[in-house]
Amino acid sequence: IMGRSVAGSQVELRRRVWEGLVLVGWGGLGVVFSDDVSALRCEMLPNYGVGLRWYINPTSVMRVDYGFGRGCKALVVGYSGMF
Repeated sequence: IMGRSVAGSQVELRRRVWEGLVLVGWGGLGVVFSDDVSALRCEMLPNYGVGLRWYINPTSVMRVDYGFGRGCKALVVGYSGMF
């Protein structure tokens, strides 16, 4: 789907498993459109997934997410912060 604008919403639930280790689950909906009129006619696109966050220190987090959308899935590994 190609468009100039995007709108979306997501709900995320986090649960501490141990010290800095957090389990995450989320679900959401989004839509991509090119103008206000087409936004009303667009189909909502769902997404959901699970993830794991490891808070190394107050400014650093390592994350692994596995998400699903309509007809696709993805594994995302990321790091933000300072060592």
